[in-house]
Amino acid sequence: MKSLSVKFRSKIVPMILSGVLFAIAGLEWFSYMAQGIAHGDLYGVRGRETDLAQFGAHAIRALDIAICSEALAVGIVSWVLIATTAPSWLRLSIGLTLAIVATFFTYAITRGL
Repeated sequence: MKSLSVKFRSKIVPMILSGVLFAIAGLEWFSYMAQGIAHGDLYGVRGRETDLAQFGAHAIRALDIAICSEALAVGIVSWVLIATTAPSWLRLSIGLTLAIVATFFTYAITRGL
């Protein structure tokens, strides 16, 4: 019974970390979309070039944070959920593949492709 609680505790911390990373990714995806809307609203308005540059820079930064947070969270979840009897290289490659696929689909949905 004691080994079961140790296994559970060793999985709870990475799952909490991935939950926090998913929340950060969600907020940053929202920020990316909001900055894009603000950028699109000011596009073509004279004298607002500085604001356009700032909105564009903030949107790219939010996109970078969202992609990294989501990929890391998916990688952590897949690492924890894949059987520990599998070789490390297999667990890592499955985690990276799932992270890339999930992030690509989120980006495609966000961009409306």
